[in-house]
Amino acid sequence: MKVTRDTVFTAAEAILVRGEKPTNEKVRNELGSGSFSDIGPHFREWRDRQSSHSLAIIDIPEDVKQTSTRSGELMWAEASKVAAQRVALAEERVVQIEADRREVEELLEKEIKRLEQLLAKRDAQVVDLQANVSAKEDAIRLLELELSKLKGRSEAALELQSQFKWLNDHIAKADSGEDKNAGRSSPD
Repeated sequence: MKVTRDTVFTAAEAILVRGEKPTNEKVRNELGSGSFSDIGPHFREWRDRQSSHSLAIIDIPEDVKQTSTRSGELMWAEASKVAAQRVALAEERVVQIEADRREVEELLEKEIKRLEQLLAKRDAQVVDLQANVSAKEDAIRLLELELSKLKGRSEAALELQSQFKWLNDHIAKADSGEDKNAGRSSPD
């Protein structure tokens, strides 16, 4: 393909349309051939034309600036108002949460005191019951000792009763033997 002004311009436009930045090398690749000395002058012309076709930045008109500024101020004021309302709601929630927390703490403290008092009563009852059990155990030991003594006395009494009976039986036998002997020995 022959390098001409139109072919270089067309190649540069195609590169630009693809979203790439045209260069001498890219134009040459787009054309498929050509020397940089042939492409360069046409490409510079194309580039210079592009620069002159660029739109100049126009200053924003004053009334648009004022309207824009006023709109921004209004949006900022509304955003600040909404933010302040949200902050106030959040602060109210914090105050309510703190009040609820204090109320719960007070209830817990009361419950802890009640439970501590109940525990102290139970501890006193346990001590009383332990003393009562200890006293009962002492009484049982004394009764067992007394019972043991009574058993010993009962056994001794039974032994004495058995001996007494034996003696009575022997005395009775001895008396009846004397009566028999007394009756024999006295002829009268």
